[in-house]
Amino acid sequence: MNLFFRYPIIAFVLLSLLLYGQTIFYGYVLDDYLFITGNQFTLKGFSGIPDIWTHDVFTGVYGESLNRYRPLSATFFAIQYQLLGLQPGLGHLVNILLYAVTAWLIYRLVNRLNIPGSEWISMVSALLFLVHPLHTEVVANIKSLDEILSLLFSLMALLVALKPGFRHKWLAALYLFIAMTAKESAITFVALIPFSLWAFGKEKPSDSMKAAVPMVIAAVGYLTMRISFVGFGDAASQAYDVMFNPFLLASPAEKWASILANTMRYLGLLVWPHPLSFDYSYHQIPYSGWSDLLPWLSIIVWGGLALFGWRQWKKDRIMAYGIVWYIITFSVASNIVVNTGTPLAERFLYTPSVGFSVLTAALLHRLKTSKENATRMAWLVTGLIMCLGLFKTWHRNPAWASNLSLYGTDSKHAPNSALIRMFYGMELNAVAGDNKNDPRMQEAIAELTAATQINPKFHHAWYNLGMVYQKMGLHEQAVTCFRNVLQLQPSHINTHYSIALSLGNGLGRVDEALPYMERLVNEFHSDKPEHMTGLGILYGMKNDYEQAIGTLLRGIQKHPDDAKLNFNLAITYYNKGETEPANFYFSRAFALDPSLKK
Repeated sequence: MNLFFRYPIIAFVLLSLLLYGQTIFYGYVLDDYLFITGNQFTLKGFSGIPDIWTHDVFTGVYGESLNRYRPLSATFFAIQYQLLGLQPGLGHLVNILLYAVTAWLIYRLVNRLNIPGSEWISMVSALLFLVHPLHTEVVANIKSLDEILSLLFSLMALLVALKPGFRHKWLAALYLFIAMTAKESAITFVALIPFSLWAFGKEKPSDSMKAAVPMVIAAVGYLTMRISFVGFGDAASQAYDVMFNPFLLASPAEKWASILANTMRYLGLLVWPHPLSFDYSYHQIPYSGWSDLLPWLSIIVWGGLALFGWRQWKKDRIMAYGIVWYIITFSVASNIVVNTGTPLAERFLYTPSVGFSVLTAALLHRLKTSKENATRMAWLVTGLIMCLGLFKTWHRNPAWASNLSLYGTDSKHAPNSALIRMFYGMELNAVAGDNKNDPRMQEAIAELTAATQINPKFHHAWYNLGMVYQKMGLHEQAVTCFRNVLQLQPSHINTHYSIALSLGNGLGRVDEALPYMERLVNEFHSDKPEHMTGLGILYGMKNDYEQAIGTLLRGIQKHPDDAKLNFNLAITYYNKGETEPANFYFSRAFALDPSLKK
């Protein structure tokens, strides 16, 4: 243990590697696609950085804003890609090392508060933070660098702000601004920093309040940038889909009862982090009512914590500080202030868990000093907690090795999450490849069917279930799924194409297929080569060669180098009996794609 006190940063790095070293060999999973592997801004490297700082990061994937502005982590990813390409091992290593640095900053912060037992409490706070299994989602998921950077720079801001002199407050404001560009939830430190100065600073209370001015300016600067580039809409509250607006189907009474119940679930995960899941969306956590126990228990527990903190303020201020830290930083994740888009998420506890770690360390220190021979007991309890955290982290880490392992694991941990069941079904379908007889195809159908049963209005699940049926040649079932999608989303472009394929190519019901493909091209004005080809083929199947030729020629005007457009135009001319243009377009098609000769 002397190593921890003599060389804390080295000890924290070694412990972080012990906890998460295995993740260096894992790949990209979950939202890594949105931020890294599928994001066109990131994949531009250095040249994509201006777009990253002037757009919502999701614009690089979807082409439209979802009101998320987190440019800092995306900039890190762009730099990594420019220098070394797609290297998930590097991303995991960066997360691990910055996680260790975060623990070191927690150690330094608590040590600087000049409280009784600060050396011991600061070390144990950092250790408990490091080993908490809730952090697996943040450390093992490369995308969650946004969470790591946000807390890291927020801690730097707080540490600098605690230094005497007003000039340090401006540097703290700069760090806080950087933290907010990593994740907007760092804005809670606008309140936490002045409170910390008032509670532990050496300056007068009035000076502590003045210190809030630079923090407010930093927040205003961030919000100005955010509103200018992506707006400030509450996308979750505006969503008409319960998958993205978790309380959409709840009555006002159910909504607030559920929110309070979930704050209790958050506390429960801090104390007993099992089982863990990357998603808790509809319908994993049912709505609560005021006749349920949990909302009332939440009120009692939160009231008890507030009373305990108040009573400890003069006696043992660090305990009260841990509670205040948790309340302030958790406020924006609680769904009380803003709709977060999910009823509960483990990553939302990353920053609040610092307060929990500090409070726990302070309680252990009280045990340590309660009796003459209690030091040994305090270390034993600390060691036991660390061992439990270590083993739970090791047990949870392998789930993050790949999408298949993550979705497969969490479909058991959260079997009522429609999102997880859909993701697992999609991944099973993907790994099965083109093998229709792969047993994983039946598993995919079972998972996707479960998703549609959990939420019958989940059009994404219906669409992906239809695609699996189509792949297996079960076109009647596919058509049923696609029709369900169009009942829910009448303008779903991909579904129009897919249902036309199943009806026309799969079932030979050309007259039923044609209106879907015509709407796709003529009403939705799609000029994608596969859509133009599909419409041309359907016209050809009806022997309407003039319409087929006209459609395919329009497609070739847009996409002259598309081999399939040229090939199908050649076939159409041939079927019409016009061999000269048929041979011309056959030659073009074979030059573009020699495999078509087969």
